[in-house]
Amino acid sequence: MNHEQYALTLQLAHGIGPKRARAIMEAYPDAETLFKETPENAPPNWPSQMVWRELQQEASKLLERHEASNIQSLSVFHPSYPEALKNIPDAPVILFVKGTYSPSNARRLAVVGTRGPTPMGMETTRTLVEGLAPYGCTIVSGLARGIDAQAHRSALHLGLPTWAVLAHGLHTIHPKENQFLAEQMLGAGGAWFSEWPLGTAPTPGA
Repeated sequence: MNHEQYALTLQLAHGIGPKRARAIMEAYPDAETLFKETPENAPPNWPSQMVWRELQQEASKLLERHEASNIQSLSVFHPSYPEALKNIPDAPVILFVKGTYSPSNARRLAVVGTRGPTPMGMETTRTLVEGLAPYGCTIVSGLARGIDAQAHRSALHLGLPTWAVLAHGLHTIHPKENQFLAEQMLGAGGAWFSEWPLGTAPTPGA
């Protein structure tokens, strides 16, 4: 079992968050050992061996779907996993990426704001991104209405790379009104990122 299947299996298990999943992978480098034993500090709802087998099968099928959709699956131990993200305490144990992504992109700036901006807010966002053009920054945002979308559009207009971090699986775009923008980003050499596997739907407020 590779790291990606191991990580996704843990992510699919009820009650195991990213911090615990990563700690488990570090304590049990051999996945099969973990799935045959019950750790001393395991929570009361620790999956049975049968449940682990079902989760492994589900993870395997999901990873095949990602590969068929040209989506990279990167466990937190993969050499291409973003280094800065890896260093936060609750880093996603697995990350899914669609599009053009290189871990060597040196300069990245996240631009995130309200979904209901004023005209001044939109203009300020455009001016901010414009000022970064000479530095070749990658503009990162969430593809939401308002400031996020403006940041992505400004980056595209200026020929800057731009990445979207999404709160759902990469099979869809939310909101739908930003579908064309999202496709433009991929066409211009950008990327979409998510910690959620294919089939995970957007939730209200995402």
